[in-house]
Amino acid sequence: IAKRLVRFLARYLYWRQLFQALHVRIYVDHNDWEPERIALDEALAELGGISVAYQRSDESLPSVHLASATDVRFVFSPTAVPILRQSRSLVKHGVAVGYIHDHAFARVRGRARQLRQQLERHGAQFIICFLGQSSSVDPTMGYPAAFHAEHYRWLFERLLAEPALGLILKPKKPLLLRKSLGALAPLLEEALATGRCFLYEEGIATTPMLPCEASQAADVTIGLMGAVAALESALAGTPTLLLDREGWKDHPLYAFRLPATIF
Repeated sequence: IAKRLVRFLARYLYWRQLFQALHVRIYVDHNDWEPERIALDEALAELGGISVAYQRSDESLPSVHLASATDVRFVFSPTAVPILRQSRSLVKHGVAVGYIHDHAFARVRGRARQLRQQLERHGAQFIICFLGQSSSVDPTMGYPAAFHAEHYRWLFERLLAEPALGLILKPKKPLLLRKSLGALAPLLEEALATGRCFLYEEGIATTPMLPCEASQAADVTIGLMGAVAALESALAGTPTLLLDREGWKDHPLYAFRLPATIF
């Protein structure tokens, strides 16, 4: 405990000196769940500033990971506010503003159309977009690579068997995809060689392309339960299937009639 207190004090002093030097009175960031943010918010509060955060991920269920101490938090929906309270969050004001990336839907439509035409030139007539998630070596933080690799194996086999099928892959962390596929990596290369498969590979930690750009080039999108990428696809107007291999039956989506299908 003493070591953690010393570490907290060091980060608190760092942010306080930085904010004082730059005359910062408002700080905005989506990251409000890590320990660093607690020290930052405390330093800004001591200086009379305002700490602001905004939602960018699915937060349908209360969790200690959602606990935050910002003054203001912009959320997708009014339903997010009670979830914050149940998560023991100390946010003073929850403000519902809708989906934060909806302004991009129309802006990326041109590039999405170009991608579709590229796949069609190689024979694709029906195009699937798959919005993949990252695996984890920590079982408490996510599913292992082999679990996610099965999604890709099924898609690759369908693509290679159907000459009229096109496939767009939008993994969360593209640089890790080949490693996480393991023995299935050659199937990816075979799929790409057809010209009917496209992989978003730009980016270091994550790809800079929004899910809506990939999904708007497709006839249908397949996403995973609890992933905001699938929500973005549906909001952008692409028919979206939610794949629930985990059996997440207590997810609120099961209680609503939405423009998406869960199977």
